[in-house]
Amino acid sequence: MLRPGDKKKLEYKISDEKIFHEFTPETNIFFEYKTNKGLSLFSRRELLLEKVPSDAFYNITRVGQFHPAVILSDSNIKNISELFQGDDSWYVIVSIELDGRLKKIQISLSRSLLSNFDFSTEDKIKGALGELTMRKIAKMLQAGKVEDYMFTTFDLPNSQLSGFKSYTALRDSLDK
Repeated sequence: MLRPGDKKKLEYKISDEKIFHEFTPETNIFFEYKTNKGLSLFSRRELLLEKVPSDAFYNITRVGQFHPAVILSDSNIKNISELFQGDDSWYVIVSIELDGRLKKIQISLSRSLLSNFDFSTEDKIKGALGELTMRKIAKMLQAGKVEDYMFTTFDLPNSQLSGFKSYTALRDSLDK
């Protein structure tokens, strides 16, 4: 247990992590912890990737910006399923606890929106859909209306953007 003002060096072994064969924007390490009063906190630190001299892969060379701790609140999300492929979308089934009961909803990403993001692997689609799902459900809970939802190109706050910038613009717009 750390007392106020105490410091502790934290080391995290990354040598066993997968190799980055392509540049991965917004690579972060996340920390979740509790205070001695049981308050749950979350913080993150950006990791900076640079290509090795042989150009064979990217390596984490140093840490970037530290994002201060924020209080974690219960999102009521109990489970997010594996990724499923539909006719015109990719989707997950989300189990949410509402008034002591479990409700299941489907959150989807349309193929046209995914083509705008230029995400080609299931891992990237699952990661993006997970982030968007958590933010969208937080908005739904605030509004008191939790229901199925499909993200489409109409959700984009700036139709002039494409690729990862388009994705981050949509993601960040859900926090407003």
